[in-house]
Amino acid sequence: MKSRRQFIQRCSSALLGASLLPAIGLPAAAPASLTYSAFAPLLESTFQLIAPSGTMIPVVLGHAALHAKPNAAVTDELNFTLKFTSQQAEGLGDGIHSFRHAQLGTVQMFVVETTAPNSDAKNYLATFQGLPTGRFA
Repeated sequence: MKSRRQFIQRCSSALLGASLLPAIGLPAAAPASLTYSAFAPLLESTFQLIAPSGTMIPVVLGHAALHAKPNAAVTDELNFTLKFTSQQAEGLGDGIHSFRHAQLGTVQMFVVETTAPNSDAKNYLATFQGLPTGRFA
């Protein structure tokens, strides 16, 4: 299982590398569709959570909510929370996990297991906090 620090380091390296592509004459790759609009139409649909062993665990996207905007420079699309629910007995815990959906493809997200101790269902919470628009322009 990967730690949040490893995730942040990997993303930072990817952003740095992508920012250098235009400088050397190569087109920058399009960013992944990790926006509220990409997930909102998929509410109540089933995703496949890919366990480290390769096992596919069905999870349902039960909730998608926008965060309050802290200031006018922050876009709504990049500030949201997702809640997935699984009926699997074994939880995967906190960390970076791959989620697959027929319409969205495969995306990696850092999720926190938020399951109540007396519940059979496992809940996974992903929170996205986007950057102010124009920050790196």
